[in-house]
Amino acid sequence: MKITILSSSLNKKSRSLVLSQYAKKMISAQISDCTLLDLKMFDIPFCGEQGAYDHKNVIAIKNELAESDAIIVSGPVYNYGVNAVTKNILDLTGEAWAEKPIGFICMAGGQASYMSIMGFANSLMLNFRSLIVPRFVYALPNSIDSENSTIKDDSIKKRIDELCENIIRLAQALKK
Repeated sequence: MKITILSSSLNKKSRSLVLSQYAKKMISAQISDCTLLDLKMFDIPFCGEQGAYDHKNVIAIKNELAESDAIIVSGPVYNYGVNAVTKNILDLTGEAWAEKPIGFICMAGGQASYMSIMGFANSLMLNFRSLIVPRFVYALPNSIDSENSTIKDDSIKKRIDELCENIIRLAQALKK
């Protein structure tokens, strides 16, 4: 079984990357094939640019996602939604997301955006028949020490643990 964690923040001191790294550690303790794709490490064209779908990095990411049994999307919440990097990679890789469990780890600036991921989740459900794991992780800045790359809030660790357990269980069930 293979699970891919897609970290979409472009910030060098990304808090959502800290959460992604913790999720990778938890998943890797249970299955052997877990990949963390940090999108800030890739040059990715905008969807709609000439040749965007044939770009080597787009092809590599699409293949990684297509080979995965489940995907966790980790990133910041901007303007009550996923960041543009996340939306762009979905637009470029489309069918690679089809009929897979998808989990979410969200890093937000305030408490008011808890439901902000729903537009993106609905798109995955309706367009690609993805199975959305109903255990979103929603963290606030005071939960993370990004200077030391640590999670300060144990309740966030617990929620990531639960998300990881659920996505593994769902991916295993769908493989049967």
